Amino acid sequence: MFAETRNPFYAWQALGICLKYQKKIPGWLVAYLVQCIVRMQSDRAKRSGDLLKALPWVFGFPKKKPGPGNLLNPNRKPYDKALFAYQFAKRIDQGEKPLAALRNTCNEHFGQKRADIDEKTLKGWLVKAFDLEKWPRHAAEWKPIVHKHFDALETLRKHYSPQIRE
Repeated sequence: MFAETRNPFYAWQALGICLKYQKKIPGWLVAYLVQCIVRMQSDRAKRSGDLLKALPWVFGFPKKKPGPGNLLNPNRKPYDKALFAYQFAKRIDQGEKPLAALRNTCNEHFGQKRADIDEKTLKGWLVKAFDLEKWPRHAAEWKPIVHKHFDALETLRKHYSPQIRE
């Protein structure tokens, strides 16, 4: 969600999850935190006489435009696509072929109400979730990919399990 929205709320949420479950902090999050440190120690921050105005810039929040929404309480479910990826990964690990796992995961995760999400969208979510350039062509390519990401996906599932149905 951070990559998609650039809302620092999601970076801090990810940091909290990593710390809570004693997981390695991913490189993208380290890069974000270093940027915060650099801004905090900058001449601009030191010159600022108004902490209330400086902190949104230090933490990388965009300038808020008038209108609905709250950057500290976004109305999005960051876990939705990650849990979709987790359920897909479980099916791949159990031997389902990728396209069957894709459709079955969609039906399981979203139910009939949203089970008609197009295949291209679902594949795009998974390519992003697994940090891929493109959709793997062969079923054998998927197992090492899902195993590489499984620990992170399992941590997200544990963290969000009170808020979701599985």
